[in-house]
Amino acid sequence: MTFPHLVRRTFRSVRPKLSPADVSLVAQTLSSAEFAMWSAMQVADKAHSLMVLRRFIEIRPTATNAERSAALLHDVGKNASRLSTLGRIVATCMGGRTPRLRMYLAHEAIGARMLEGISDPLTIALVRGVGPEDSRDALCVADDI
Repeated sequence: MTFPHLVRRTFRSVRPKLSPADVSLVAQTLSSAEFAMWSAMQVADKAHSLMVLRRFIEIRPTATNAERSAALLHDVGKNASRLSTLGRIVATCMGGRTPRLRMYLAHEAIGARMLEGISDPLTIALVRGVGPEDSRDALCVADDI
């Protein structure tokens, strides 16, 4: 992540907004178990995931539902650390000096484990940060907001 990316994410997390149409789009994309995980995310992460999904679809209009689900769930593992916005900034800038900070920094692997048994293998791979290069690259570009 670049410094400008982190600054934009921080400012967007201050007053995130979700419309009923946003939630409906997510519910149509995710399975009920995935939707429950998405619903448990912090509001800022949910708003970010919707921005990533929309950008991902622009980049990859023929994306499968599994790929779209990965766009929505790519940060689901961040919930495990239960860090505030400030805590997340500290983790990103200072590294994993405590177990909670390390947990935050390992959110991709944690998120992939959380999705095992409920998500498509492609969704899990993309959340983990692996998978087909074209899908993975498109998700990385979409996430660089």
